[in-house]
Order: sequence, then structure tokens, then C-alpha cells
Amino acid sequence: MPEVAADPQGEVAKTFQNLGICVVQQCAKIRQQVSTAVTYDKSIKAIRVKVPDSDEEFLLHPATVRRNDRSAQSVDEWTGEQKLQYTDVPEDIEPEDIRPMGNYAVSITWPDGFSQIAPYDQLQMIERLVDVPKPTRTQA
Repeated sequence: MPEVAADPQGEVAKTFQNLGICVVQQCAKIRQQVSTAVTYDKSIKAIRVKVPDSDEEFLLHPATVRRNDRSAQSVDEWTGEQKLQYTDVPEDIEPEDIRPMGNYAVSITWPDGFSQIAPYDQLQMIERLVDVPKPTRTQA
């Protein structure tokens, strides 16, 4: 007979009960999370941002996103001087990976090895693509 069933008031039973409570709480948090979906659409070479709880979706040029990095590697923390120059980022740069970072940002990995943290509110402020490029055919 399992120890939990043999001694429902014992330490092992209490440990499993606390574990169950934590699992339920974490599941509730996950269900309540509002996350913005950010993906790279290779066919049009654009970053696609879907705003939660709405039909709003917009596109961003990858180079524009990379140039808008606000980290210490791109902007001097003391002077505010822009260290990353416009010409440092090639126009045709494409993200290698985009992953959510909690409820506030995505982590974007670029081909030069840089990992950019892009908060959702910052993405919503960046200049959007108006003229959507035509999809390109990818060769298998």
C-alpha cells in the first residue's frame, strides 16, 4: 500500500498535497498569462507580432528591430550615446531564433551571436512595415 494512502496525515502525504497545490497554482498562472506572439515569417522576411486579446497583428523589418536594441551593448549606459550604428546592421539580417521571455519580452538571437531582449511594449513602438513584401519561394 502506498505510504500516502497508509498515512494520509503523515509527512509524505503533506508533501504531495503541497506539491499538488503548487501545480494547480502554476497551471492557473499559465492560463491567465497574456503573451504576445512574435514569430519570424521567412516567406516575407518580416517579424510578425500578434497582440493578445485582439485581432491586431503587425509586421516589423528585422533590421529595424535589431537597430532599436536598447541594451548596454547598443547604447552607452552613462551617456545614452548610440554605440550600435545604423550601418552596423545589414538590411537583410534575419533572426535565427525568437523565444518568449515571460510576459514582457522576447529573446531574439541574431546571426552575429547577439541575443537581444525586446520588450513587447518596445516592439509596439517600433516603425512598422507598411508595404508588405511579397512572399518569396524557398527552395527545398
